[in-house]
Amino acid sequence: MTEGQVTRTLLLKADLAGAEGVMMEVEVAPGGYVEKHSHPGYDLFYVLEGKGLLEVEGREPTLLEPGRAVYIEPHREHFAVNLEPDRPLRVVALWIGGQEARPATHTVAVPVLDPARERERLSA
Repeated sequence: MTEGQVTRTLLLKADLAGAEGVMMEVEVAPGGYVEKHSHPGYDLFYVLEGKGLLEVEGREPTLLEPGRAVYIEPHREHFAVNLEPDRPLRVVALWIGGQEARPATHTVAVPVLDPARERERLSA
């Protein structure tokens, strides 16, 4: 599934004793972003490639780099931006929910972020 600057590829979908589990590879285009949204279930992901910034409601921003694993609680709004101007941000994401882990509830579009400014801000 492609939505603008984000491509999601379904890897696995399974019934986990009453909870749905969905595993996807998510790729965010260079300079792209994932809109602010929440999930009715748990969201876990592992960064494969690229560099990004994750903002989760109630937390400090998190730098996303290869090898980083992240956990987001149900119904917690979050968004991510790819800080790289010339390569994608790729993660493997696992959503685990009660009856349905997806779809996410998209609330508002993330303001257009300047990846160069975000890189500078993170390196300060």
